[in-house]
Amino acid sequence: MERERAVNPMAPNATPLDESFIKQEMAFGLEAEAKVSELVVSLYQQKLTYGEFAQRRYAIGKEAVTAGRQYQEARMLQDQARQLQAQQLANQQFANSINAWANYMQAVNARQPQTVHLTSPSVHCTSTSLGNTVNTNCN
Repeated sequence: MERERAVNPMAPNATPLDESFIKQEMAFGLEAEAKVSELVVSLYQQKLTYGEFAQRRYAIGKEAVTAGRQYQEARMLQDQARQLQAQQLANQQFANSINAWANYMQAVNARQPQTVHLTSPSVHCTSTSLGNTVNTNCN
């Protein structure tokens, strides 16, 4: 993702419409990247297993790629009305995925964080979450 942002995708002769297409295609990837970051936080808090993390990371990435592909296909249509309709459909399907994602993350965030057990028997650590802040105490 970082490599994608490092290169300016706008051609010097791009029209404003071309620029809006490109920005929207990039937005799908940026949204997926943000959702994966949420997963990483939940994984760190031990609210997710590695398997659940991998499945959800794959699913959100797939949704973003699908939306981007549909958006590109819509761009190829010659009829502007059909083009707009296809773009709106791609946007709506991705928005539905993001809404489902928000519901899933709400359920994940409601889970209790797990106690982290270290190999040393004299150390006991617990993590608690309040909003976007995680506090860890070790005794």
